[in-house]
Amino acid sequence: MSNIRLLDSTNKLEELVNRAIQIGLAGLAISEHESLGNAIDIDILQEKLKKTNPEFKLVHGNEIYLTDTREPNQPYYHFILFALDATGFQMLSELSSGAWLNGFYDKGMYRVPTLKTEVEAIIQKYGQDHIYASSACLGSQLDKLIIKMANCEQIGDVNGRKEAHDEIVSFLSWCIDTFGKNNFALECQPAISREQLIVNNIMPSIAEAFGLPICITSDAHYLTRTDREVHKAFLNSKEGDREVDEFYAACWLQSEDEILEHIANTKLDYEQCCKNSMKILSRVQEYTLRRNQEIPEAPVPKTDPKQNQLQQYPTLSKLYASDNPQERYWVNECVGQLDRRGLRNEQYLSRLEEEADTMDYIGKQLGTCIFAYPLFMKHYIDLIWDCGSTVGVGRGSAGGGLSHYLLGITQTNPFDSHSYFWRFLNKGRISLPDIDIDVVPSKREKILEETRKETGELGCVHVCTYGILTTKAAIKCAARGYRSAKYPTGIPLEEAEYLSSLVPAERGFLWTLSDTINGNSDKGRKPNKEFVKQIEQYPGLKEILFKIEGLIVQAGIHASGILYPPKSNYYRYGPFMRAKNGMITTQYSLHMAEAAGGCKIDWLVTEVQSVITDCIEELQKAGYIEPELTLRQAYNKYLAPDALPLNDPTIWDEIDKADILKLFQLDSGVGRQGTKLIRPRNIQELTAVNALIRLMAENGAERPMDKYVRFKTSPQAWEDEMDSYGLTVEEKKVLHRHFDASYGICYSQEQLMLALMDKDICDFDLKASDAARKLIAKKRMDEIPAFKEKVLASAKSKNLGKYVWDIVIAPSLGYSFSDVHGYSYSMIGFQCAYLATKFPSIYWNCACLRIDAGVEDDAGSDYGKLAKAIGNMTNHGIKVMPIDINKSGYLFEPDEEHNAILYGFKALNGVNGDSIKQITDNRPFVSFDDFQERTNLNRTVVLSLIKGGAFDSIEDRKGLMERYLRQISEPKKRITLQNFKGLIEKNLVPQELDFCRRLFVFNNALKKYKKSGEYYCINNNFYDFYEQFFDVDELEPYEETLAIPTKRWQKMYSKAMEPAKTYFKKHQEEILAAYNNTLFQEQWNKYAAGTVSDWEMDALGYYYHEHSLLHVNQKAYSIVSYKDLPEEPEVEYNFKRNGREIPIYRTHRIMGTVVGKNNTKAQVDILTIDSGVVTVKFNLDYFAIYNRRISDMVDGVSKVVEEGWFQKGTKIVVNGFRRGDMFRAKSYKKTPSHQLYRVTSIDGPQIAMTHARYGEEED
Repeated sequence: MSNIRLLDSTNKLEELVNRAIQIGLAGLAISEHESLGNAIDIDILQEKLKKTNPEFKLVHGNEIYLTDTREPNQPYYHFILFALDATGFQMLSELSSGAWLNGFYDKGMYRVPTLKTEVEAIIQKYGQDHIYASSACLGSQLDKLIIKMANCEQIGDVNGRKEAHDEIVSFLSWCIDTFGKNNFALECQPAISREQLIVNNIMPSIAEAFGLPICITSDAHYLTRTDREVHKAFLNSKEGDREVDEFYAACWLQSEDEILEHIANTKLDYEQCCKNSMKILSRVQEYTLRRNQEIPEAPVPKTDPKQNQLQQYPTLSKLYASDNPQERYWVNECVGQLDRRGLRNEQYLSRLEEEADTMDYIGKQLGTCIFAYPLFMKHYIDLIWDCGSTVGVGRGSAGGGLSHYLLGITQTNPFDSHSYFWRFLNKGRISLPDIDIDVVPSKREKILEETRKETGELGCVHVCTYGILTTKAAIKCAARGYRSAKYPTGIPLEEAEYLSSLVPAERGFLWTLSDTINGNSDKGRKPNKEFVKQIEQYPGLKEILFKIEGLIVQAGIHASGILYPPKSNYYRYGPFMRAKNGMITTQYSLHMAEAAGGCKIDWLVTEVQSVITDCIEELQKAGYIEPELTLRQAYNKYLAPDALPLNDPTIWDEIDKADILKLFQLDSGVGRQGTKLIRPRNIQELTAVNALIRLMAENGAERPMDKYVRFKTSPQAWEDEMDSYGLTVEEKKVLHRHFDASYGICYSQEQLMLALMDKDICDFDLKASDAARKLIAKKRMDEIPAFKEKVLASAKSKNLGKYVWDIVIAPSLGYSFSDVHGYSYSMIGFQCAYLATKFPSIYWNCACLRIDAGVEDDAGSDYGKLAKAIGNMTNHGIKVMPIDINKSGYLFEPDEEHNAILYGFKALNGVNGDSIKQITDNRPFVSFDDFQERTNLNRTVVLSLIKGGAFDSIEDRKGLMERYLRQISEPKKRITLQNFKGLIEKNLVPQELDFCRRLFVFNNALKKYKKSGEYYCINNNFYDFYEQFFDVDELEPYEETLAIPTKRWQKMYSKAMEPAKTYFKKHQEEILAAYNNTLFQEQWNKYAAGTVSDWEMDALGYYYHEHSLLHVNQKAYSIVSYKDLPEEPEVEYNFKRNGREIPIYRTHRIMGTVVGKNNTKAQVDILTIDSGVVTVKFNLDYFAIYNRRISDMVDGVSKVVEEGWFQKGTKIVVNGFRRGDMFRAKSYKKTPSHQLYRVTSIDGPQIAMTHARYGEEED
């Protein structure tokens, strides 16, 4: 965990403990840099050690940063705290949380100091004797002061020495007063650096003076002496200057011999130090941080116990009479809902009894009230609706709960979906329930904010995640840090990428380094000989890789998990920290937080909920759905599964066309393909589509969805398949019983479990079949062989076993859907289809565009995303109209009258919220002049509006642009000598006034460079000009040169400029028109260069009119269509380098307009003529060259002379190849093309383009 803020340690917990045991230690106190995230792992390891090393003791510690204030630019002193008991760990948790929550950025790093006053307060709160403190390493306040004192003494600085001495006394007095003398020790470390030797020789006298013990500790950043080079490489892998030698020279877990070697010739008493350590260790009590998970409870309405209710249903009856208000409310609400829905009958009450019995049983096993869980979900789902978010129909196996349906947690009746509660909870799997909820992404933080008003800030926090160095990441990290004579700055990136490309992957999972290098016979994996061969070219690299693979290197936020610690003790489930974005998270990762007793709730976000919510709101505005209804009321009336017209053939017709935008889970190539192929006509068949498109076909075999259609069309084909396995008539009957409804295909987890549990197939019990389901779902591939053997051995015949494995189980090994999950998600898909077909489709399409374009987010517009979204609309034949000043809204708006989507102001370049408000508050506008009179918008906004076509309904766009630019160019009403400079700059001075032009320049230069007091000095080249045209007798001696009085010169100058004045009077109209036209042309070139299409790209981020490159002769420039390229690059030829074959791919040119870029990923989005938006990936260095703007000195001033090439609107030609959904820019030595060109001009079918940047020559 020490690496989450700064790469620092290569130690792994179990290896560290094993090393400690190996060298004969009695225990190990583990402290990381302000982190307790490993505490549960330590707790679990301590439990394991009881079996092998019962006397060995692990101690929880934390290396805090102890300061007096939280002011920046101060030293952050290291200080060690250890927990002696459970209360001590609570104290550490509170202190650590406070450090993180009050942290700040300083010197480029997030700083997490703990104040001395906070330490005092926590000890005052809980008392002494719960935590033990020690002075820490050379980074501590004490060690820094000792070194300062010694240095002052060495140079004879008496005052400095006294100051350091007094500070030592003050600090140690604080430690003793705060912790107590029995709870504080001094630290020395075994090292021979100059500073450590100073500390080790002075510390004994300090210990004697204060009566404090000394302990010898190892500042173990790596495991053994031999790991030092590995640690150096790890530190080197992080860019920036790092001290990797002296500071860490002895930072490993040292053996007794190594310690004695390093403290020889010091005043330390090794034996006494060991006794001191053992005394501290003896005080550490045995305790655990783990506890049973606890379900958070939400407030529930009061209900009174009732006796003798529903006595034929014993569990329900017991709940009515329970002393627990959660249990009473659960049964009252569920049965009450049955009454309100007219469902109170034997079937429903029996199902409710079954669910209650299961929940009651599991709750007793876990020592918690399971009934509180769904009530907690219900409480916050109600809050979610109030926050303006819809809630998904259901997710996962929760849809199998009748009680969930009755409580409003899920929305499908399990009797309609043929779902089973045992899939969600059963007595064979003792675990807490786990219900996931889908909400609108943009509402999630609001939901959590509203929740925190009830729970407090720490009562609703994100669960953290920890990122580790995976196999490929470890290779790249090690390559960056690797140092040798041949590679003094690391292994080149391209070499590292090649090495990482050799790591095999299996079903989406990378092999470990061990499996890649050594093989793994249990998994049927052989060593990758090419990888081994290449790794051996870098001596020492393999050792680095094995040490750093799996290291934790960063912290993040769980995508959906939220923890709800109780108000009574927020730290009950562990300490807190902040993520990089400032959000509060747990310090424990998910499973560790659960081990500490926490119960994570998943509030997931899905875009489809945004689209549904948005569409409902727009339909309410249009009057298609009653505006007075709340969101939940509108949803329940029109979109709740019980209200949907599930048998409406017109909706199924549209679904089967596979052309509905964002049809949930099916809006992909394979989803549309599966829908068209299977042509579902009910929810169950749509569920089959959702499942079948995810099933895999091994080694070119028939895809399950093709097989489904074939068996549906020809049932005999299924019979033939069963016959090919030699199945008996009875065995075939059993299979028909399970798979008739799905035409012989097993596509769901529930089908699989039911088949395995059938006494005529494998006769698994519920626990065994559930374990099989989980094994497949979690892709635990190493357990598959044993599972296969169990299936074959359990099957009632050999042939049946083989059929069940090959046909029922094997296709699900890659992925299989839960049937109830698929049913819920298919219902959401039907909701999409209903909204898209039963109301004018433009409302649904507009909602889709808003979400896809990202304009509902608070962030600025992402024009790459925007262009992709609009391109998707136009590809579906949906018209997107430009801005309309009188009709457009903040977002994209549906225009039902024209069956089009109207562009929204927020997506317009350069327009902010205040500008939009001015427009909407003052419209309608009858003319552009009317608009100008009633708004006060700046030039940038007005130009963007004109370019985007906002005034097209009022005035011609080009004409308006000209009129406005003439207006803002500030045309002159009269030309005088005051305008002479401008006339010169614009080259408008006629030849007959050439002398006046030269004189004007001479006069300005005199004033700027030659004025001295009341004179102008006339010397050097100034004299040459003066002598040629003026009387030298007018000059006077002045300070060793000649000069002319300023007033005399002004008269002479005015007289000489008379011809210019006369000319301006005579030619006033002519020269005024030329001057104003030039002013206008400058404004035009600055703001309106290019075509109307170029204007639209600049303002809107897309072309409403034709693409600027549409008429280019693409064949003449070897430009191809991206959509016609193969998805994987074609190998043109191979060549050998360092004994390996390197493929050279066939490259192509594509062309487009830049609409967006990602500097971090070195990616550029270009809008092509016929393939929509294409993402182009560059090498990072190459990208940087063409992304930077170039400045140069112009007239003595630094000016930007060329913008980067990846600005929005730039036309580029790129050479490379397609790989998947991306174009990879690439050129080889023999490629007759550069990677990148900028189009500099377009002339019909012809273009001019350059590869050279400013100041470079084109080759």
